[in-house]
Amino acid sequence: MDEVPWRGVIHVLPMRSVVTNLYEETRERIECLQKLGIVNSQNLKNDIAEQMMWSHGALYFEKRIVFTTLDTFCLNLFKVPVAEAWKTGYGLPTRYDVSRGLIYSSAVVFDESHLFMELGSATSNRRGVAALWASIQSLVTSGVPTFLMTATLPPNILKGIVRHANNICLNVIIATMPDIKNLVDFPDDVIIIC
Repeated sequence: MDEVPWRGVIHVLPMRSVVTNLYEETRERIECLQKLGIVNSQNLKNDIAEQMMWSHGALYFEKRIVFTTLDTFCLNLFKVPVAEAWKTGYGLPTRYDVSRGLIYSSAVVFDESHLFMELGSATSNRRGVAALWASIQSLVTSGVPTFLMTATLPPNILKGIVRHANNICLNVIIATMPDIKNLVDFPDDVIIIC
C-alpha cells in the first residue's frame, strides 16, 4: 500500500456478522494480499483487524485494514472513540483525535451501503441514512477517499446522494468494479459509488 496516497483502508459494513465473515475471509486469503504488498505476513495482527463494540482488534482504527460496523465507525469519527466511550458519561476527556486522525488519513469504504438504509424500523432507517450521509459529507469535504459500494442502490437514494453532493459542491463518480482500478488518482471532492 506504499504507492497509494492513504495510510490504510477502513471497510465499513452494516452488520457484525458480515464484518466477521469478511475479516475471516481476508485472513484466509492472506497469501494473495501478501503478493500484492498490502499486508506483512510476518505480523498479521499489525495489518488486519475487525473492530466492533465488543471485538477490539483495532481500538482506534490503527491497523492498515480495519473491518467495522457503521455505529462503531461513526462513534470514532464523531469524537466518541469506542475504546473510551464510557468516559463521555462522566464528562471525562477522550483521545478522539487519535481515531479521527487515523480515519482522515485512510481510504473509507462503505460496503453493502443499501443495507444501512434498510435495516430495522423506519426510525432506525432514517438514522442509518443520516449517519451514513453525515459520515460521507465529513470525509469527502476533508479530502478522504470515500467509496460507497452497493449492487442495489435504489434510484431515489442515488438521486438524493447526487442532489446533496451537488448542494455542497461535491462530485459523484458512478463506476463499475472494472473501473475502480483506474481511480487511484482522483480529485479530493469526490464520492465514488460502485
